[in-house]
Formats: sequence, structure tokens, C-alpha cells
Amino acid sequence: MLELKEVSKSFQTPDGVIQAVQDISFKVDAGEILGLIGLSGAGKSTLIRCVNLLERPDSGKVFFAGEDLTLLSPEELRNRRQKIGMIFQHFNLFAQKTVFDNIAYPLKLQGKSKEETAARVKELLGFVELTDKTNAYPAELSGGQKQRVAIARALATSPQLLLSDEGTSALDPATSIMILDLLRRTVDELKISVVMITHQMEVARRICDRVAVMEDGKIIEENTVRELFLEPKHPRTIALIRSLDEERPLSDLSAFVDDNIYRLGFSGGEVARPLISEVSRKFGLDINLLAGDINLLQDEQLGWLAVSFPKEEPVKVAQALVFLQEQNIHISKVEPTADGNSLSAQDQVYSRGGGNNG
Repeated sequence: MLELKEVSKSFQTPDGVIQAVQDISFKVDAGEILGLIGLSGAGKSTLIRCVNLLERPDSGKVFFAGEDLTLLSPEELRNRRQKIGMIFQHFNLFAQKTVFDNIAYPLKLQGKSKEETAARVKELLGFVELTDKTNAYPAELSGGQKQRVAIARALATSPQLLLSDEGTSALDPATSIMILDLLRRTVDELKISVVMITHQMEVARRICDRVAVMEDGKIIEENTVRELFLEPKHPRTIALIRSLDEERPLSDLSAFVDDNIYRLGFSGGEVARPLISEVSRKFGLDINLLAGDINLLQDEQLGWLAVSFPKEEPVKVAQALVFLQEQNIHISKVEPTADGNSLSAQDQVYSRGGGNNG
């Protein structure tokens, strides 16, 4: 559906050249949601604008439906863009147009008849559950309703690909969930693909199939959302995951900085299994439970525990860690920060194959 190959984009500023996107490659399959996540300034918004060539890359290829968009004429590109919808953080609705006219706008640009336009707008209003707002103006709508109108407008031309640039960032948490669920339903029912820009790991966890983490214009880690949450590799990815509310206790264990602390990640059947008590009995270890939580990752339960092992039993602890790895538990060592007053989010990650990647 979509493939970027070695895409780069720079900007000339009074202070010199800014390399916003550097040598980025990724694929998005049909019916897949890819999340591009990173802090402000990571290059996410520039990258998503390179997808539909609102920003033309300095180098690289952008393939959409098997065709390299960078080689098309302006007229050909305009035609292809009709199959790429886009929603924005601040909705970008026409303030002086009704909900009906906002959604109808791209259809009028296509030259659709009044009858075709009216039928399509009615269909989309039903899909986003706003049939009672047909004649309302944006100023009369809530933030969530405005974004639903924006989604309906983006879907008006029956696109194959939808781009979302921080589509939930301006919304409250409850409304954000409603919009995310609508986007997931859009993919499931209409079979389109989505590239979603966000700085919120909670957004990625809720609806994305795969996640690519960006920093300084580069993709530093990419994986399925499940594997990324269970076994993140890059320190920036780990820090983003630790920023979730339920993970913050890991950063608040300053009283235990001298302890031998590990984060254990569980999934599926292991969530309900009493593994800690099993390990304690099997290896004769006193294990201190410091923090933990269980959450739903789409349709799968994921859990984590922060545990402290006794430093006086290094051999037994090593054996216990190997045993846990064999049970498909994802293990990361939690280290103190340089000042010794808190725990670092940049854990040393242990792979299931043994040893560590730190």
C-alpha cells in the first residue's frame, strides 16, 4: 500500500541547514495502522507531509499503491492525492461552512453531482454518528464532534490511505478514546490504511498494529506494538513507555536505588500465572514486589512487575532470570540514575535468548 525508501528532507534556516528527516524507510500494508511516535522536534510532521508530497523529499522514493509519487506530474499527483485523506490536530474545518458543506467540499472539487454528494455526505454522517449535526457550524460543535467531521471529510473521496497528524492531541482523554475507536473502526470496516503521528504512547498502544519511534529525524526502533511494549530496545522507546501513568511508579522507587531491581513483562496466560511465588520456592529467594500493573493492549492482556532480588544470592538470581526467560517473561534491569536519587528509565534489556543487549 505505502512504502518509503530512504526519504530525507532538510530545511534552510538563518542558522544553517536543519535535517528534519534522515534516510527513513518503512512500509504500511493494506488495512494496517502504523504509529509514528516521538517527542516534539523528532521530525514526525515533516515525515507525514512527505508521504503525500506536501513536503517534497530532497531524496528517496515514496511508493503509493505501487506507484512512485515523486515521479508524477503535478496533475497526476493531485489525482493520486484524492486517495490519501488527512486529519489534523486542530481540525482545519471551514468556519463559515456547515457540517454538510465541510464534508461535501472534496466531493465538489471532484465534480460530483448534487445527488451523489448528498448521498455520500449522508452516508458519512451516519458512519461518524453525527446525523443530527448536518446543518450545524463548527463553532456549535465540541472538539470531538469537530474531529469526527474532519474524519468524515477525509473519507469523502473513499481514500485508500488516511494520514493523522496528532489527530487526538487537542482533545480530552475521554474524547480521544472515542476518536481512536472511530479510526480503528474505519480501518476494520472500510479496509483502509492509516499512518498516525503522535507523541502519546497511549495512542499507539490503543489502536496501532505497528509503531516506529522517531528521534532527531530518524526511525530508531520499529516493531509490532505488542513486541515494542513487551521488549523495547532503544532508551528513547523505554522512556516513552515509562511515561505512561501506570508505568510511572518505576521512576518513583528512589528509596530502593541500592536494590537489585528488574522489570518483568508478562503477556497472555503468563499474566494470571503465579510465577513470582513459583520462582521464590524453586530457587529459595526472597523476592520483594515493588510495583506493577495489568493493562489491555487491544485484545491482549499485558502486565509488568518491578521486583527486587537479594544481592547476596547472585547465582540463584541468575538461575531465576534464566528460568523466567524460558517462560517467555521479558526482563529488563532497572538501574539508578547518575545522581543515585532515582531510578533510570533507560533500562538494560535482557532478551529471551539470554544475556543482555545493554
